[in-house]
Amino acid sequence: MFFTPEYNHFFPGVLKNLIDWLSRPISKTEGQVLTGKPAAISGISPGMSGTGIAQDHLVTLLSFLNMDIMNLPRLTIPNAMQQVNQDGKLELTTSAPYLIKQADAFLAFIRNRK
Repeated sequence: MFFTPEYNHFFPGVLKNLIDWLSRPISKTEGQVLTGKPAAISGISPGMSGTGIAQDHLVTLLSFLNMDIMNLPRLTIPNAMQQVNQDGKLELTTSAPYLIKQADAFLAFIRNRK
C-alpha cells in the first residue's frame, strides 16, 4: 500500500528512489521483487488537489513495473492542515472512514487475486 504526500503534483523523490531500488533484479536468475505484487495508492496534500495527479504519476511507474494495481478506490486527502490536532499531528478526522474503506477494499483485492 502506497501512501504518498504530494509535492508539486508529483510523489516525493525519496519514494521514487525506493521504488527504483526495488525494481532492480534480485539476482542474475530472478526478476525484481515488485512484479505482480498488489498495490493500492493513497495520498495527502496541503492543497486542494489531494494528490490525484501525483497518484497518476505513481500508477504510471507501478504499471511499468508490472504491479497489480487496485485502481478503485483511491484515496485523495486534500487540505491536510485542516486535519491536525492542537499539537500539529495529523489525525485524519474526516478522512479516516475513507482510509478504512480503502484498506478493506485492498484486503478483498488481495484475497480475490488470480
